[in-house]
Amino acid sequence: MNCSPGSNSVPLIESQVNLIDEVMQFDTRKLGTYDEFRVAVRAQEVKSESQITEQHGPGHHGMNLKEFIDGRHDYLIRKTNELLQSKVNK
Repeated sequence: MNCSPGSNSVPLIESQVNLIDEVMQFDTRKLGTYDEFRVAVRAQEVKSESQITEQHGPGHHGMNLKEFIDGRHDYLIRKTNELLQSKVNK
């Protein structure tokens, strides 16, 4: 069994953002601004260092939600395949 890497997380992200978007606009206890939230959940990647600092702030490392989900998905698939392969080779 082999699971292929790569996912289409955009529809998932958009559906979840739509559920909480209005709440995020008016939340007074959130860790960042509403604009920072919108940048973090957008689907496109941030490329330049100035965009990272300007749009994400210094603590976000320029990773948006799509990048995080896709990276985590790829990691879990890769580790699962390695585990399955090691069991087959025993």
